[in-house]
Amino acid sequence: GYINEDYLDYISIFYEGSISKHDHQFLLNIKAQLASEFDYNLIKIDKLISKINSNDFKESYILNYKLVNHILTQQKLSVQKAYVFEQLSNESKKSIGFIDGFINNESNVSLFIENLCSYWGNLWNFISVFSNFTDEKKEKYLKLILRHAKIQDLNNIAKNSELKQLIEQKADFAEFISDDARVKEIIENLDVRFEKLNASKTSADVINFIYKGHYYGFNAEILKVLVDKIGELNESLFNTSNYNSIKTSGCDDLFEHIKFHINEYIENVYLAITTNISEIEVDYIELLGNKELSAKNIEKLVNRIETKISDVTLLEGENIADVILKYSKVVPTWANVMYYYENNEGQISNELLQFLNQESNYNELSKNKIPTDNKE
Repeated sequence: GYINEDYLDYISIFYEGSISKHDHQFLLNIKAQLASEFDYNLIKIDKLISKINSNDFKESYILNYKLVNHILTQQKLSVQKAYVFEQLSNESKKSIGFIDGFINNESNVSLFIENLCSYWGNLWNFISVFSNFTDEKKEKYLKLILRHAKIQDLNNIAKNSELKQLIEQKADFAEFISDDARVKEIIENLDVRFEKLNASKTSADVINFIYKGHYYGFNAEILKVLVDKIGELNESLFNTSNYNSIKTSGCDDLFEHIKFHINEYIENVYLAITTNISEIEVDYIELLGNKELSAKNIEKLVNRIETKISDVTLLEGENIADVILKYSKVVPTWANVMYYYENNEGQISNELLQFLNQESNYNELSKNKIPTDNKE
């Protein structure tokens, strides 16, 4: 009958030469499609690989720490490497076990992770969502991925997971990576917008990079850190007259950035600070006059801020005076009343009527005569 080409390997007496006896047994196991232990010791690996069919590298029985460690460093073995890492990305229990063991036992971990990230775009999603790893082990893998993945592969991993969102919430991210150049590379390429930042664990260089690149979200916590580290923080003013505090902090770039994203700033920062009710009048008028400020946010602002407008002629923008009168946030003077009345085509609007019917307003107005020249 037909004799398989590998038959002589099984019946011949083996004499050590190009490979060791130990290597030969591993080779026999492969030919029989039998798995060896991952840490099975191999000696003459380069010669051993030359005796293995490249298709065998697609199979789980090939997996061996020493073998994979060797393949990582040999450009001539790119086909075998591709087969191995395609297999390791299949999310099987055996592949995960091998990956975990390799990281704990071998020396070329950085190169191993770099290649794993290239072949497995779903790596972090699997680890964070589907694995049974402890939080400590997940943190370990996160650090390895962030430190060693090629940046284009990291982008791909981020698209398939919540990696970017995780980084944005990681206040100690810079310390976690411990390499400022790498930290900035990740921030820039993933377009990270930090929601939290631990200034004591972040270098001045990285903080400045985050500030200048607008790599931050809109919340009071991180804006306070940036004002404190880049400009001058007046915490009392920050909490009561936030717009003015940022304007006068010396953080000009930040101030221009919030004006450009005014609604996001109002909703997530300004109105989120419950003590923020006493804006400086001139800045309050400037804030209300921002052409991008939505009608909804104008109303929320006027309802919240206790500052009263002393001169309605300074208000710019459609219907802002209506809202100011509606919430009685204007100083009750005949000049203000007459100006509003005349600019409303001589009509008494519901807002004006409501304003005039409020006791504190009509009591104050009653102290003065209506000026015939519209001046008090």
